[in-house]
Amino acid sequence: MGKIDKLLRASDDVRLPAQDTYVLAVNKTFYLLQTVVAWGVAVVLFLSAGGGEAAGGWDTYYWILCAVMALYGLAALYCAFTRKATFDNERITIPGFYPFMTEKLAWDDIDRAELTGVITYRSYIALIFKKIFASFFAHTELHVTRRSAPGVAAANFPVLERVADRKTALRIIRDKLGKRFTVYEGKY
Repeated sequence: MGKIDKLLRASDDVRLPAQDTYVLAVNKTFYLLQTVVAWGVAVVLFLSAGGGEAAGGWDTYYWILCAVMALYGLAALYCAFTRKATFDNERITIPGFYPFMTEKLAWDDIDRAELTGVITYRSYIALIFKKIFASFFAHTELHVTRRSAPGVAAANFPVLERVADRKTALRIIRDKLGKRFTVYEGKY
């Protein structure tokens, strides 16, 4: 059984209370990883800022970049523990890739949403290897075709990557979209 089948079966078992607005916690790992990377870069900049004359007068810029990366790490850490994804009668609102940014998608703007498995690769050798073990390497995405952009290919709306409880989010999406929600039936 593939990842999509497991997720669909798990979302079938979810019992949602009847309410207008659902609020779900975000995937903390997504923002904690950004925190670690930002603070790691800040430490490297901090250690390399004391170059004196060898830095050629760039030490001030190192300190500024170090402070910016440290603040970015704090913002990502704050978002990991405070941000929520909201599903109401009008739209989906999820935290954006960057802290304090939001992404919104109106239910009426969705022409079709397709749950699909995606394999990313950098070379053909990696693709061959990943296709052999597709059930392990494929990740699940929700591709959305928007009514406001006719003729544009479906794009990933990263709600399943940003929400901690994917099965509840998928259940809400399936209930709100009805027949506009589909599952990719081909091979990946």
